[in-house]
Amino acid sequence: MTASVAVQASPITKPSGWQLHVPHLTWDRLGPLDAPAERFLVRVPNQLRSSPAQFVPGPETADPDAVRLARRTLSVILEVWARRRPARHLEGLIDPTVARYVDVVAHAFAVRNIRVARLHSMRVCQPHTDAAEVAAVCVIGQRPRALAARFERAQTGPAWRCRTIQIG
Repeated sequence: MTASVAVQASPITKPSGWQLHVPHLTWDRLGPLDAPAERFLVRVPNQLRSSPAQFVPGPETADPDAVRLARRTLSVILEVWARRRPARHLEGLIDPTVARYVDVVAHAFAVRNIRVARLHSMRVCQPHTDAAEVAAVCVIGQRPRALAARFERAQTGPAWRCRTIQIG
């Protein structure tokens, strides 16, 4: 049973020094969009306010080695999930926590008898020189899925190593 409350739309007048803050969405009896917008106003000190937009490196400025290794690593992970390649081929390319995640997902796909997984597209962003964040679209079975991963420059072994991965 859900409760519905009619909320009148009124223009928000922000006093100087106030910014709109939207917290993580939580669902309770009333949805987060049903609350008055004034609830999300918080005072932000002047020194914490963001400066004008800064340049964020895009795919064209990402380290080519990071892009190449990210594509290779994600392709191997997808082949492991499709049971076309053993998981030991990922040694040195991923962290142990990522290896456990890959094993769990591979088992879930094996139970569902999914044998097709391929990388459709990939975007790489480098927030700084020692990290690369990847957003990818892959096709698993006949369903497109989102894939996010973070690669960091390693001290030993291959230049880049997958630290986290998440499939949506």
